[in-house]
Amino acid sequence: MDDQREESENSSGTSSCESPQCNIWASIYFEHGIVVEERFRSHGRLENLENAIVDYEKAVKYAEPNHGVCRLNYHRRLEDALVAYREKVAELTQDSHPDEAIRHYKLGDASLERFSRHGKLEDLDKAISSLWKAIKLAPAGHLEQANFRNRLGDALLARFERLDSIGDLDGAISSYQKAVDLTPDDVHKPPHLHRLGGGLEARFNRLDDLEALDGAVSTRQQAVELTLDDHPDKPLFLDGLAHAQEVRFKRLHDLKDMENAVSSKRKAYDLTPEQHQYKQVRAKCLEELEKECIVEEKHLKAEADAKRLKEERNAIEAKRLEEEATLMNSSSLESLESKIPLMQKSIKLTSEDRDSRLMILGDVQQARFKRLNEGADINSAISNYQWAVDLTPDHHKAKPSRLMILGDAFRSRFRRFGKIVDMDSATSNYQRAVDLTPDDHSTKISYLSAFRDLKRLEDFDSAISNLEKSIKSLDKRHPDRPNRLIDLAMAYQARFERLGMKKHLKEAISNLKEADEITTNDHPSKALCHYSLGDALRVRFEHFGKLERLGDAISKLRKSVEMSPDEPRFLNGYGRALLTLFEHQNKLEDLESAISHFERAVKLSPQDHPRRPHYLHDLGNALRMRFERLNKPEDLENSILNLHKSSELMPNGHPDKPVHLNGLGVAYLVRFEGQGSRADLERAISTLQEADALMLDVHPSKPSILSNRGRALRAGYERMRKLEDLNTAIQSLRTAAEHRDDQSGNLSHLLNLAVALQERFERFGSPADLESLISSLKKVVTLMADNDPNRANCLNTLGKAHKTRYELLGIFTDLDRSILNLQHAVAITPDNDPYKAHRLNNLGSVYSISFDKREMVEHLQEAVSVQDRAVELTPDGHPNGPTFLSNYGDALYRRSNSLGDPEDRKSALKAFTKAAKSAVGHPRQRFDAAL
Repeated sequence: MDDQREESENSSGTSSCESPQCNIWASIYFEHGIVVEERFRSHGRLENLENAIVDYEKAVKYAEPNHGVCRLNYHRRLEDALVAYREKVAELTQDSHPDEAIRHYKLGDASLERFSRHGKLEDLDKAISSLWKAIKLAPAGHLEQANFRNRLGDALLARFERLDSIGDLDGAISSYQKAVDLTPDDVHKPPHLHRLGGGLEARFNRLDDLEALDGAVSTRQQAVELTLDDHPDKPLFLDGLAHAQEVRFKRLHDLKDMENAVSSKRKAYDLTPEQHQYKQVRAKCLEELEKECIVEEKHLKAEADAKRLKEERNAIEAKRLEEEATLMNSSSLESLESKIPLMQKSIKLTSEDRDSRLMILGDVQQARFKRLNEGADINSAISNYQWAVDLTPDHHKAKPSRLMILGDAFRSRFRRFGKIVDMDSATSNYQRAVDLTPDDHSTKISYLSAFRDLKRLEDFDSAISNLEKSIKSLDKRHPDRPNRLIDLAMAYQARFERLGMKKHLKEAISNLKEADEITTNDHPSKALCHYSLGDALRVRFEHFGKLERLGDAISKLRKSVEMSPDEPRFLNGYGRALLTLFEHQNKLEDLESAISHFERAVKLSPQDHPRRPHYLHDLGNALRMRFERLNKPEDLENSILNLHKSSELMPNGHPDKPVHLNGLGVAYLVRFEGQGSRADLERAISTLQEADALMLDVHPSKPSILSNRGRALRAGYERMRKLEDLNTAIQSLRTAAEHRDDQSGNLSHLLNLAVALQERFERFGSPADLESLISSLKKVVTLMADNDPNRANCLNTLGKAHKTRYELLGIFTDLDRSILNLQHAVAITPDNDPYKAHRLNNLGSVYSISFDKREMVEHLQEAVSVQDRAVELTPDGHPNGPTFLSNYGDALYRRSNSLGDPEDRKSALKAFTKAAKSAVGHPRQRFDAAL
């Protein structure tokens, strides 16, 4: 029967209007479904029920539209079968069935089919949930992983079409891409590519994302190229490609796209068999497209001819105006005033050599700015320089010098007005100029020198000085005073973020408080005052503050959002404060609220907004944190998607680029830790290494980047056992820990360093590593809060490290410190903690050593007591039971020999016997107990 089924034409970008096949097929499928369902009722084999559902679905599909009674009967039978299927799957998956992933996939597939018929959103949500479970349960390398991802993409795309959530659309594209990545270049790959193209085309339709449209054309082209001409789906893939090419033509008006669309349509028609039901439809579509192509070609040719004639006339006039402007004496202000309108008119007349004329106009405007110091001139100069740079291709020899001139203009405007965004723009343009200049070019050294000068931040001194002079000249009630105070504060805060000097942040907050105090609630800058002050207070808390001070930051940022609820910058700032609160109090509602505000900031920011990469970065980090809390795979996938976009959008040379790369690297590392993909580990290491290379050593975020790089390298060592990875990891972690040894924020860096040092010491036994481990753990314990859940573990590790150093050097001070730390660890560990017995056992062993070396009877008594407690807390059948029993027996035997109590010897023998007869535990330990 399957040989007679119709060709699927429900892909994105195509449509079908053909009538269903003859009604006899509906009856055949329906009757066959009843037969196989009865087999399921008799034998309980789920495969029979799955086949019945497929048959019922085909019966519904092929039923004549006017046969209402039959269609209703088919639908009812299908619904009953789906209910039975869900119940059976639930029964099987509860017992960890080996086919659990497949079951969840089929359940999700059935729910998605149900949604497609009835349109109930709950069915779609169930489908997505089941498909995610299938992906999560399927082991690495599972043969159906690509199909699971593909179907999840279908479900997410369907929900996007229903709810218009960009997150669903991006999730669908990510799933389709994963399916493509998992599939080799064989006959199975083209359908995945075709679907990915549909998702990318949907993104273009929603967001006018040209990159997505190019991707749609590219992926559908790959689907066509990988499919043999005799494959029945080749015409379908060609139709999809033609549609994407036609859409791109309508957007960009490149006739080549229309010609390619016609070629694709023609080939789809040629490959369709004569008797095929879609042959005539494709013939009609091809005819209409060819006619449209002819019309568009004539129209574009006429437009081009008219444009060429106009440009030829304008070029003559523009040349005359340029020559007239060149003849003027450029040194006088009067000649500058006359030159500007002549050059402006010349630029408007023709596009020929427009980039050169724009640079000349920018030079004239900047010269007038230097004479008159008026902001309008430098603004116009930057605008014209930017236009000229945009018109200049990267391979043009003048591109680097024009980028340097544009950077100089941004730098001049920053010195005059102190807007941080101008300094960032100057940095970005200098970096691009350096990147585009060959290493052997004579100007490379001068460009690098200018870039290094910029990073020394003398410009901030100039900007701060100009702003302070400007503020002093203003009366306290002057309407411009609040805005200039905010600009001054932002310059100070940016200087702090680059150099980490506390006094700069203090100056920023002082100026912002003054701005806040002198603005009334109806002042147009009041919301900006709330935001700026709140954000500065948040930064102060993150570096130096106490938790109660974070409340002041949140209060100010909340007010900014209440006053301007659609301002992305305010929404994002409030979200960052809530995220900081979550990091310290671990309340899920704070994290959810932060994500909600980040998502709204991204949604409201234009695609080309300079702050959009920052909003994407913050959203990506928050989604990663929610994944770490709730373990929802879609959160991590969306986190990486947003962080990757953020890093791509952030220009090279921007001072925040390393921070964005750091966030992406951490997300890759988290996914590696969960899924074990070596590709993710390699991405994490390379991304974090790039972030480290780009970040200035004085930047406050440098320690975090170094620490994360060290974590990734240590993970690489654990995976591949390359000693150089561990050595480099320790070097990075040590540098991070030494960067700010007086800050509580340094705690995580010290912890990471301690873990790596312990690992290297346990492998090689270097005394230097042991010394560093003890030093790091001492700092950790000092910085760590009393209620920190990791405190007991750190004290236990520190106690064991002191014990090891005593065994190496024989200094009793280490033995005493070991006892003190282990006592503290035991004291703060609750009895229901699974590690309590381990820590008691460690303490008991140190007491025993102390008695052996110093004959301190009280320590022998303590050894017996704590070892007894360790045995008491260990449940029967625990693999460590024999070890604890054996150590308890040793302590009792020592006390028997020392004090002569025969009961101790009996109890020791009893403990040894129980350890030796244990069914669990290491064989060597049980053998030693028997001796």
